[in-house]
Amino acid sequence: MGDVGRVDLVEERTDADYVKAKAKDLHKSVQKLLKLPDWIEIYPGHYKGSACGKGMDSKSSSTIGRERRKNQALQLDGVTFTRYLLENTLPPLPDFLKIKQQNTGKL
Repeated sequence: MGDVGRVDLVEERTDADYVKAKAKDLHKSVQKLLKLPDWIEIYPGHYKGSACGKGMDSKSSSTIGRERRKNQALQLDGVTFTRYLLENTLPPLPDFLKIKQQNTGKL
């Protein structure tokens, strides 16, 4: 809600080319979602207070139409979208990799 997720929080590889490729993949996914009708409801995995996005909204649900109108990240072309995702990101939480490993069962 209000933003898109981070692509820099990866475990396998963190080199710039890999992260940039993930940003391009996310843009393609977003474009597919934007083809859905405005009335489609969406429920995020994270919202305001999460370290996973710069402009996350406090809403716990939204619609494709609302996000299409309000979410600035969804209005960016592919190059600008990638730059947006890679610039001015917050550092990951100190225990991010441990949390991710616990969540995926890869301890």
